[in-house]
Amino acid sequence: MDADFVEDLVGYLPIILPAVFIVFWTVILFVLSNLGGWHSLAQAYPAYDPFSGETRTFQSFQLNRGLPINYSGVGIFGADFLGVHMSVFILFRFGHPPLRIPYSDLSGTEVKSILFNQVVLQTALHPGIKINVSKKLATWLEERSGGSWQFTHLVAAELEQPS
Repeated sequence: MDADFVEDLVGYLPIILPAVFIVFWTVILFVLSNLGGWHSLAQAYPAYDPFSGETRTFQSFQLNRGLPINYSGVGIFGADFLGVHMSVFILFRFGHPPLRIPYSDLSGTEVKSILFNQVVLQTALHPGIKINVSKKLATWLEERSGGSWQFTHLVAAELEQPS
């Protein structure tokens, strides 16, 4: 390599590095969307209109379609009498369009975890994709449904049994 080529390359680094990062970031987000199941859920439950109700931001959840994909603190959940709205922060939005899941297609079951109880949500059209959320978030969703949706709660005896 001659010195002029290296000098020219260094001069283009401020353009090349951000472009490489953006391409890398979008590819990673697209792959995660497909592995976790968000892409499939978005095809079945697209959110056509922006959600204007009450939301909970900075939520952590996990999508699991065989390979768990964690969304730590980047989730936005909304709920009203029609259903659940799910999205992620704008920096993570590529490959993750907002979802609108009607309560009629959503089921939830509380499960015992090592650290805390969580609720596994499943949809009617993609039951193989599990959406793991905190019990606190699931309770909030349940309250916002106006009584049209409930998750299956563990009873005290089930909570005390060792795993």
